[in-house]
Amino acid sequence: MNGDEDAISQLSRPVSLRRNRTGIFVDTHDNRLVEALTDLLSQSDEFEIQESLVKHQPPAVILLHRDSHDRQSVFVRCQHYRAELPHSSLVILTSDHSKGEEIGELEALADVILRQPFRIRDLIAMMRLQVRDRQWRAHEPLPIGSLTFLSAENLLRNDDGMQSALSDLESRLLHRLYRASGNPVSRDMLLKDVWGYEASVDTATVQVHIHRLRIKLRSLCSGVNFIMTHDDGYSLDAKGDTHSPCHEVKK
Repeated sequence: MNGDEDAISQLSRPVSLRRNRTGIFVDTHDNRLVEALTDLLSQSDEFEIQESLVKHQPPAVILLHRDSHDRQSVFVRCQHYRAELPHSSLVILTSDHSKGEEIGELEALADVILRQPFRIRDLIAMMRLQVRDRQWRAHEPLPIGSLTFLSAENLLRNDDGMQSALSDLESRLLHRLYRASGNPVSRDMLLKDVWGYEASVDTATVQVHIHRLRIKLRSLCSGVNFIMTHDDGYSLDAKGDTHSPCHEVKK
């Protein structure tokens, strides 16, 4: 199933899925991978591979096989899917287990990077998590102190109209902490709920993204520490600056 940069705009016919099945689109040149995934997903009554891309009927999850494309093509495809199908989760499948600069750049675009080999139950659990997460993030804007968290748009905004863009991972991480209603969430639980199955990711990755989140929160509200550190995890004080008003942020 080959990805095509113009495919989304060109296709208009509806996608036919079996009842109660969630559509998955696979972007790869590896027909053996498609056949294997089709066989594996047939064991699930939740998901079905979608043969084409339709903008008004987007798949819930796009699986992009990085090993089928060169580096530039992967980035072009990621950016294209993000722009044209913003409500689809983007998952990159790769056999590359390195942690270089390229992988870091892809992490900022993709929802999840899943490294091969993987078990079907892990793939299904990860896709189920992505679908559920997208549904949660479709809710109304969420208040965090005097800030507004626009989770569906990956944005934080303060009362002065200043805003800070979040990566998909940062947005999911903030949303997971928000749902805990001020209770601590362990690093292992954050890995499970935000990253899904990802054997090469450890708790140090959580710390890095928490640090980035803190920087973005403080860029809009410099006087408040919204994210608290605990022995085994973190919590979000969503009332934050109602107790300690934001200091003026330089524009």
